Amino acid sequence: MIPDQTNSIRKFLRQGRLSRTIRLIFSEDILLNYNIDGNQKKKRLKDHEHLFRSLMNAIGQVEPTLPSEKVLSKAMRCVKNCAAKKKGKVDEDPLSFLNVEMNGVQKS
Repeated sequence: MIPDQTNSIRKFLRQGRLSRTIRLIFSEDILLNYNIDGNQKKKRLKDHEHLFRSLMNAIGQVEPTLPSEKVLSKAMRCVKNCAAKKKGKVDEDPLSFLNVEMNGVQKS
């Protein structure tokens, strides 16, 4: 066990809900391309043994009533869902610039 890493991670995780504070530790890109066991053509977080062990220890200290892997899995799923919503949300038609007026006539 690496106590310094665990303590550092724990400090970040205690700043709020785990689904938000996990982003202080990992970039969104990492959270979207990794999962715990490497399922669904993603990279395996467990392959990084020291990091994974420190992360599990920190989560266990922040959320002692639930299994650490389950808490991490839910947090990563929340990040994935938020990213999918953000990606799917379009304020306007991205091709609206093609619908410009030419000589007073609306072009479609």
